Amino acid sequence: MKRSAPPQGILKQKKIRTYMIPSITPLKETFELYECERTNPLTPELRYAMRHAIQCQLEAFKEAQPLVCVFDSEHQHTEYVASHYIRYFDDLCNAFLKMFSSFRLPGGYDTTSGGFLAEDAAFEKAWSTFHQKRANLRILCRSCHMECVAPQYGVKKAKTTHPWLSMSGWGEPTEKGNYSRKLANKPFTVFQRDNKWRYAYNNKFSDTSYDTAKQAIEASYLAFGETIRRHG
Repeated sequence: MKRSAPPQGILKQKKIRTYMIPSITPLKETFELYECERTNPLTPELRYAMRHAIQCQLEAFKEAQPLVCVFDSEHQHTEYVASHYIRYFDDLCNAFLKMFSSFRLPGGYDTTSGGFLAEDAAFEKAWSTFHQKRANLRILCRSCHMECVAPQYGVKKAKTTHPWLSMSGWGEPTEKGNYSRKLANKPFTVFQRDNKWRYAYNNKFSDTSYDTAKQAIEASYLAFGETIRRHG
């Protein structure tokens, strides 16, 4: 069943030229040329449908992982979430909409599930493939998940659950702008190169580079969580 959607995106009009057209009468007709820009295409309805489309990927990730919160592994929790990190879900949605701007946005959604209609199968498939390739997921308990996603919605983030994740625990940066601390009596370094951040420990370097030092530190916790919880 089809539920009507808001008007196709939100269009902002900007007048760029006015034309005067000679007429066979003494009067002159005018028309104005407008340039239209799509703004904020990620409506709540579209966001819900995009989440619905990749829910199977999230469930598959959860089934393939031990249900242990990467920030609080010492406790059992009632609910676990396959949580996006490095790039949040909304960031991925907006990146897809920008990259595939030639796609016609869905004109409506299923009234039962809130998902895409059959007529938008190409849009849904392209988005699912994009998410499969670009998303970084991790297992979090519901509480830690909400702490992580809160800042993107303007909510103040609560205190982190492990000192390793707090920038204050890393002290002041070195003369080169890097961060360093000891882990099991060995130096653990988070450094910047070519405007990207990586971490290094025990002659091992991160395979991925990150936009901020904070992201690199969070990734290092995922990679060395057991050692950090024991010695960090």
